[in-house]
Amino acid sequence: MNRVGVVCEDAAEAAEQNKDGRRSDGVMDLLRGALTLLSAALIILTFPFTAWMCAKVVLEYERAVIFRLGRIVKGRPKGPGLFWFIPWLDNIQIVDLRTVSFNVQQQEVLTADGVSLQVDAVMFYRVVDPSLWVTRVQDGDEAMHTLAQTTLRAALGAHTLTEVLAQRRYILQRMRVALYTTTRVWGVQVQRVELKDMRLPVSLNAVCLLRLRL
Repeated sequence: MNRVGVVCEDAAEAAEQNKDGRRSDGVMDLLRGALTLLSAALIILTFPFTAWMCAKVVLEYERAVIFRLGRIVKGRPKGPGLFWFIPWLDNIQIVDLRTVSFNVQQQEVLTADGVSLQVDAVMFYRVVDPSLWVTRVQDGDEAMHTLAQTTLRAALGAHTLTEVLAQRRYILQRMRVALYTTTRVWGVQVQRVELKDMRLPVSLNAVCLLRLRL
């Protein structure tokens, strides 16, 4: 069989798989709609006894992302305040929208000219899209910690010690931009990155003190 025939067969197989996938999605959507209607009817018939089961309150700084039979419910996340849900069909994840700050664990960074620095930093971020936050990253807090560490190491490692000392603000700004580019698809906004401490090797500290005395 020539290459053209193989390509045609692959295309036909892919088209058939897409067709099967769309058919399966259609069946699931129909089933989801039917269960939702039946559940709504049951809630109405048993109201107000089921009211306490189907109501939830989220705080001003929280949003609720609802998954119904495994699929995220379309529209904006619920909150703040009171909202209704179907307890036997829905899974709710609460997302905190307040600014989070955490310390980037102290680590050893090797500059471009081979100087070893002990650096620790602090980062501030907040969730701006709760739906992305719960669907794009499994453990958001851990992912942010790891990303901050690797980005800090890469940002400082691309410069010499002299550049790090002289262009500290510029390097931190570049680091914030790099973090923003990566995390915006997670529904996160990185607000600030600051260096808390940067320790030079003992030998360099001695040289600096000697120069100051002279």
